[in-house]
Amino acid sequence: MKKILLFLTVFLLVGVSINAQTDTEEVLSLAKYLNCDLFVIGGAKTYENFADAIDEWIVTEVPETVDNADTFMPRDFLRKFEIKETKELEKDLRVKIYNRI
Repeated sequence: MKKILLFLTVFLLVGVSINAQTDTEEVLSLAKYLNCDLFVIGGAKTYENFADAIDEWIVTEVPETVDNADTFMPRDFLRKFEIKETKELEKDLRVKIYNRI
């Protein structure tokens, strides 16, 4: 199956309203039309908009602490997922793949 990366972002413009629900549906219908996997790469709002459509998480655990970080994934974002695979990339750097239960 083909894989296509779509980078999604939200721009805040004065006087412009973005309907995230419609945009999400349009992107998901595009993936069906193209018959490919869709990778969601974005910020917290993007993940929130696609939460119900995500079947697999590919999570990179980076052993770093970022000072003054102000945005985090919800603590329970993997609640309906189970770990499928773990890949060690380097010392203390790993990728975990989770599938929806």
